[in-house]
Amino acid sequence: KRSVTNPDDVRYPSLIKAINEINDDGKHTVYNLDIIDKKMVPEIYAQSRAVITLSSKESFGLSLIEAAQSNIPVIAPNMPYVSSILQGYYPVTIDKDTLIKEINDYSKQLLSGDLIPPQLVIINEIEKLVRQNN
Repeated sequence: KRSVTNPDDVRYPSLIKAINEINDDGKHTVYNLDIIDKKMVPEIYAQSRAVITLSSKESFGLSLIEAAQSNIPVIAPNMPYVSSILQGYYPVTIDKDTLIKEINDYSKQLLSGDLIPPQLVIINEIEKLVRQNN
């Protein structure tokens, strides 16, 4: 099962189109979870075997932090924002042909139990910041 959390609306037509194309080929199914309630996040991570994020620009990287805190392997772009948050993640190249091969290789390693969770470089204090600003 592959899932993505993305607003299911007109702001992301290329992503919605890509999800539909993947589902149409019949080999894989991707579920768009849309925007999820914060209370569901731990449950979703508990059901996950890995997190794949492909953003080449990220403002904070909360999903990376949450995945590491949930002891889930992370596959992410080989970008400075990722390495500033995590050590020991599995880097990918943002190039379609290379990316497909890399994700397929990591998927095989995941199935054999060879991928391990990353270590956080930073501390997640987002809840503390939210409480301070309310």
